[in-house]
Amino acid sequence: MEKQKIFWILVTIAISVALLVTIILLVFDSEDINQGKFRVSDAILTSTVDIINKSDQNGIWSIDLSQNNKLSILVNVAE
Repeated sequence: MEKQKIFWILVTIAISVALLVTIILLVFDSEDINQGKFRVSDAILTSTVDIINKSDQNGIWSIDLSQNNKLSILVNVAE
C-alpha cells in the first residue's frame, strides 16, 4: 500500500510539472509582454472602515465593523 501511495504522489507531481511547463511555454511564447493598445498609468486603492457601537443596545461590549474598498485605475491609450 505504501509503494502505491508513493507512486501516485510521484505521478501527480510529474503531471503537475508537465502542465506548468506547458502553460508557461504557451503564455510566455515571446519576450514581448504587455504589447496591448492600453496602458495603466495610475492606480489608487481607497479603503474605509465603518464602526457601529452596539454596546448600549446589548448591555455588553459589542461593535459592528464593515470595510469598503475602492480601486480606481487610470487607463491611457498606448502610443
